[in-house]
Amino acid sequence: MTEPGESSDGHRVYLGLGSNTGDSVGILQGAVRELRSHFRDPRVSSFFRTRPRDDLHQPDFINAVFSGLTEIHPYEILRITQDLENRHGRLRDPDRPKGPRTLDIDILLYGNLRIHEPDLEIPHPRMKERKFVLVPLLELDPLLREPETGIYYGEHAAGLEDQGIYYISLNHYSTTLSWEDRAEGYGSKYGNQRKQ
Repeated sequence: MTEPGESSDGHRVYLGLGSNTGDSVGILQGAVRELRSHFRDPRVSSFFRTRPRDDLHQPDFINAVFSGLTEIHPYEILRITQDLENRHGRLRDPDRPKGPRTLDIDILLYGNLRIHEPDLEIPHPRMKERKFVLVPLLELDPLLREPETGIYYGEHAAGLEDQGIYYISLNHYSTTLSWEDRAEGYGSKYGNQRKQ
């Protein structure tokens, strides 16, 4: 029997994408196009406009989650994503690590693999705290669970405060309806699910 996050065709990988500098929607769309060449069965969530966290004095972010099947080693995926960030002009300011960026790509999950190294942690250690990760992640897979505990990620999302997550219509680039307003099954074991 295949475990969640695993497939006979490879490992199901989830990547978090974000941008708040330049044409953020266009940058994420371009990143998705490039990522598709490295993965089978590629999927991408809706785009969401989100308020910044930690470093509040910066523009809102555009966030999404990309998913695909692969047998590429996690460190090779890290190299691919960092190269993609660099080609989009990503600057890493040591004095402002949570500051603005043209493109940020995080490896969220790699099947059920767990890695705890100084330069790479999988699952991403802060994803459970971030609705800008959990909301698009759950849109792709509402029944996704933590590899270590088996807890539904939806349970983590249900327990978080309103973090200002807004669904984006790419035709109009705005909405007045927050993701929390659109949610169904709030607090259920299946997690918060955006209306389809």
